[in-house]
Amino acid sequence: LFWLRSGQPWNFIESATLELVPGGPTITSTRFLEPRGSRELDTIFNLNLAASWEFPLYQQLRGSLRLEAANVTDEQEQISVNPRTGQPIPVRSSWQKPRELRAVVGLRF
Repeated sequence: LFWLRSGQPWNFIESATLELVPGGPTITSTRFLEPRGSRELDTIFNLNLAASWEFPLYQQLRGSLRLEAANVTDEQEQISVNPRTGQPIPVRSSWQKPRELRAVVGLRF
């Protein structure tokens, strides 16, 4: 599986307090500090590979082996940003997941 995502657009925002009528109730919202979508994160891609093999063991018993490699090229691009500060959100999900190798063994009877 290969997928490509063009850079996500973003721009700086700030909180704004709005008064519907003078002296009336207020609403807290956000407003754009620059034209909407004026900034963009990098374009990212990902390559995942999988192979599986099923084989007979004994009468109706079958075995299976599956090998998977996620993010084969180990891309580590930023995929989200805090629109108030322009900095990466301080969580692991702000970046692409690192390379991961998996093996799955199974029996079918």
